[in-house]
Amino acid sequence: MSLYGKHEPLSLADKPDDPAWRWFILNGPHGERFKWDRNTPLPKEKDIQFLNKFIEERTESDPEFKSKIRDIALLVLERENAILIRTAIQVLTIVGSDEDMSLIQQFIESDNIDIQNDAKCALFERGIKIKKNRST
Repeated sequence: MSLYGKHEPLSLADKPDDPAWRWFILNGPHGERFKWDRNTPLPKEKDIQFLNKFIEERTESDPEFKSKIRDIALLVLERENAILIRTAIQVLTIVGSDEDMSLIQQFIESDNIDIQNDAKCALFERGIKIKKNRST
């Protein structure tokens, strides 16, 4: 979806022929232009709601879809690509476990402000308070 900005090349997928990888890299309502809120007067869904609805619809036709994209997102969190990390955070907000959210918490200390913001918003969406690191 071009509305969500540039997508990374499919060559970054571990399994480029896998439909879940193709969706994660190329097609999802996620990415660098993903907005956590809607500051418009029009009654639109927030992108997180749209992403949730999309994942639910896709899961109806592929019951394994949620677990597949969760596994992909967890792999991607270990990479250096900011757009893929942001996508992973957005996806894990929907399909991630509480343990996955603790991984996302680590990204609030990222050098990349967009990744920091996505991590903070993901935790907020899941109702998780941010633990502040106390320096001595």
